[in-house]
Amino acid sequence: MPDNHFKEKMNKKVKTALIIGFVVLGLTPVAIFVGMMTGAIQHYTVPTSGSRPTIKEGSYLIGTNLISHSNLDFLIFKKKSELFNSSVPSIFVQRLCGTEGDKVQITNGILYINGENVDTTLHLRHKYIINDKYCSSLLKSRTIAYNDCFRVGKDSLSIDIDDDDPIVTQDAKRYIHTEPNNYIVNQFHEQWSEDNFGPITVPAGYVFTMGDNRNNSFESRFFGFVKKEDIKGVVLMK
Repeated sequence: MPDNHFKEKMNKKVKTALIIGFVVLGLTPVAIFVGMMTGAIQHYTVPTSGSRPTIKEGSYLIGTNLISHSNLDFLIFKKKSELFNSSVPSIFVQRLCGTEGDKVQITNGILYINGENVDTTLHLRHKYIINDKYCSSLLKSRTIAYNDCFRVGKDSLSIDIDDDDPIVTQDAKRYIHTEPNNYIVNQFHEQWSEDNFGPITVPAGYVFTMGDNRNNSFESRFFGFVKKEDIKGVVLMK
């Protein structure tokens, strides 16, 4: 469950969202158009599952550039990556997990910012390993679908599950990547995996982002730091 500091922080964001929402409702179409052109009012539809379970694919988001960002906010930013084979930057919506000067580290799949375990305040999704017997029982009860499971061993399968899902029992074990990931090695020139990463300090003028769907998200672990100048705004409502 989120701690009091996190709750207070989110309450401030909600209050800001409500204020801006009431203002938007009272604006003329011209004023709304100007707000959208300046970034004061932003709206996006999320096409991917990289931030599940917090933000599901197809979600409609409202953001703004009128407020400053802080760690654990969801940022709207543009990023160009060689993996996309495109010269046009794509728009991303991901969680801010380190600002300039912060030390970021992931140890056994747990995110630490400046030595503090921040995952305890978040609702996350991870990869779990289940055996054939447990998988069969889940399929029989229609708790999961056949396409949710992927064979990783003779008698085991992997499945992406929300950490608080009831099927996360003693029969479902968190999968921790221990082998270096080629994309991460090429980006940071270190023998790091997605679950054992860093420590690394965010350089001046940049931020570090991640998706809440930790084993199925394309973010700073793979494409590097995000320039602060490429941040378009902060998500207010989702």
